Amino acid sequence: EFREELNRTFGPEPKNPAMPISSEIVRSDNPLSVDWTNSTVLHFREGVHNGHRFSATNVKLERFVEERSGPDCENWTSHLETVFQGIIVRCADVCGPDLYVEIRDLFKPRSDADLTDPDVFRRYFAARNEYCLSADDRVTPEMRALVAQLESFAGRSKVANLTFRNGELMVALNTDYSFADLPPQLDLRDIDGIRKWFTASLKSMGQLIDRIYASPAVQQGAGETR
Repeated sequence: EFREELNRTFGPEPKNPAMPISSEIVRSDNPLSVDWTNSTVLHFREGVHNGHRFSATNVKLERFVEERSGPDCENWTSHLETVFQGIIVRCADVCGPDLYVEIRDLFKPRSDADLTDPDVFRRYFAARNEYCLSADDRVTPEMRALVAQLESFAGRSKVANLTFRNGELMVALNTDYSFADLPPQLDLRDIDGIRKWFTASLKSMGQLIDRIYASPAVQQGAGETR
């Protein structure tokens, strides 16, 4: 039934996705500005919403952390720490094929920052080009506004990465939202509740895709080459 709902909402699942998102791809692209070791990718789906092709999946990235322990802090213990938990989304046909800019969160504590202000934005984000060189000059006001809009998508959302590349947009969004998934606290005996929750998660993804394609950053970037 869940597969049928996905098909109704985003069209049939392609046999050979054009915009895959796998653990291998996430490791190769390395969307974070901080180190991580383990990746979990769940519920990948490529589809179409309002004529726009996209793909999305839930992603969790972790790293091992060593800490002193014991009464006199003489011992060392290690544990996994989550550095990213949210979604990665790819959207097709959003910019010219030669435009490349990757915007990365610097993982500095922030709250209620005006990300549309260029000086404030550079305090929390850094941009680079296809040669991994600084490219803050490629970040337009529309891109800064899109980052701010994405962070208002769901509770405690933070953009970890926003990339325009090869005509596509990719966003890694730290968020409480989970795509095409059910929360662990949901009573699995509540069939109606499960259906409503799952349907709501698909609706939210559609709203996110609408928000991206409505952005002037996308409309402007579609005609740019760099």
